[in-house]
Amino acid sequence: MAIFNMTAGGFYGKLGETVGQRWRNLRTLRTYVIPVNPRTEKQQANRGKFKQATEVSQIANQMNYGVTAWNSVDLPLWNCRVKTARELQDMGKTGLSLIPLFPSSFVLPYSIDSIGIYAMGAGNVLTCIVSGTLPLVDRQVSILVQTQATAESEKKLTLYIGEYFADETPRIMFKCDNYEEFNSLTRCVICSNDDADSNTDALYSGDVPLLPVQQETHTFDTSSVNVTRNGNTFTFITSEPYFTPSESSVSFRIYAVSAGRTLDLDNLTATLRNEGGYFAWDYTQTVTNPQELLAFGSAKSLVIHSITAETPLVKATAEGVVKTITTSDLTRDTTLSFGNITADGDSWRIRLNSSFLLPHLASAVSATSRTHTKFSNGAFVSNPVQIEEATSGELYIVILKIDANTGLIAFNGDYIAIPAFSFTCQGVTYIVAPQTHSIEYYSGNADWDCYGSFAGDFVMGSNMVFNYPMPADFIAKYNNLTEEQFLDRFIALGTGYAEWLENGNFGADTEDLRINAYENGVVKMIIDTPESGGVTEGSNASVTTHGFGIEDTTLGYTITFANKTVGDGTWSE
Repeated sequence: MAIFNMTAGGFYGKLGETVGQRWRNLRTLRTYVIPVNPRTEKQQANRGKFKQATEVSQIANQMNYGVTAWNSVDLPLWNCRVKTARELQDMGKTGLSLIPLFPSSFVLPYSIDSIGIYAMGAGNVLTCIVSGTLPLVDRQVSILVQTQATAESEKKLTLYIGEYFADETPRIMFKCDNYEEFNSLTRCVICSNDDADSNTDALYSGDVPLLPVQQETHTFDTSSVNVTRNGNTFTFITSEPYFTPSESSVSFRIYAVSAGRTLDLDNLTATLRNEGGYFAWDYTQTVTNPQELLAFGSAKSLVIHSITAETPLVKATAEGVVKTITTSDLTRDTTLSFGNITADGDSWRIRLNSSFLLPHLASAVSATSRTHTKFSNGAFVSNPVQIEEATSGELYIVILKIDANTGLIAFNGDYIAIPAFSFTCQGVTYIVAPQTHSIEYYSGNADWDCYGSFAGDFVMGSNMVFNYPMPADFIAKYNNLTEEQFLDRFIALGTGYAEWLENGNFGADTEDLRINAYENGVVKMIIDTPESGGVTEGSNASVTTHGFGIEDTTLGYTITFANKTVGDGTWSE
């Protein structure tokens, strides 16, 4: 449209087929000519590039519209996008790599090197495993997916919003429109869209394939399985190098020694973990006594029913593996205590409260140290310790007496101090702690002879007296008693009796066994002989005593005397 200027004497612009204009400060008129539209190949290519740059910039605006990476560029965001797209074109970038999500010179703090489809969930939710230099916090991302039915088909672009999860197995999840469109030609580009500061937060993938994950599988390496123990927790360490699994489990069975017997523990399960760069698992045993803690000798086994460690990329499995477990951890403390203490011939016999050992036999072990027994004469004696074979769950230690002939008589306040000792059962050594035990019963042997003569005739119907010289500690204990007080305090054991033998005939008499006297440390026991006619006259007569002994009615202890046979005489009426 022409613009008239009356004072200047002319007009500007097109008027009909005439165009008014100024040339060298003069008003001129010319005929209107249709402008030429150049359509050279170079110009057409340039126009196509600009169109493409505009299109990809529009996509970029939708993917990371709030990104801060452009803040340092002194141009409007749109101009920066288009300019960057043109730079990418000049760099030879094609396809999804042309989308100007960040300035071409921007250094990305995080990048995705690969993405693979791992699983399709309900509602068309895809779980994709990613690798690369990845952030350690969850992020929101934009995913532009390019699909093609065939290599000659038109490419289709679909933009999705997804979530990045910074787990042990990093993954991206998003809901897709039509998973059936995904094939070997499917590609994608990913970027974060929630950057607070792109310099520290930006995440970008470039143009990468979007294909199903190919999971590698191999046999779980159980060529060696070692066991360590920390308290009551046992750690089984395999020879499979550790990788961070998304899922792991082991089902196993244990054969081991516990408190002297073999335990069979089945249907055990655990989750695998890292132990020194190898897969391992723990088993915690509930115990009330330390001797119950499992021990693994050379004959004990571990059965692995199944073991699995899995990531979307790797899966290691094994089944039905039997391993022999050998460890040096074969010593256990015990909470064993001692039960009743009895005198047994030439030794003290102490029962170990060891019902937990049922059923087993303990190996005989001699203690390296010796017991100390304090007796009433104030002396300490040292005795070797032995252990008896256990039967029916009863385990005894035996302490030899220092002098079997004179014996060791014990009284109230006396005790046996037993040092730490050990015994071995099923290849495991059990340590019994030192203990001190009061001796609440009394025992001893005494030398004795017959008070009366078998060298000549002995009148039947009379009586015989037996002398029992007592040990020095017994004499010291009762040296303040008169004979009358002694006889009031002590009585003969009711189990005592004598056997009479003459000319091959045997007889017995349990009547009237009693203490006759106590003189100068000698207890005199008396028993009647058979009545006249009870045993015929003859030679080769002898007497055997049984169960002779005395009892302190005040303290309640007994002293028994060894059985003896004496005499070589002739009975006569």
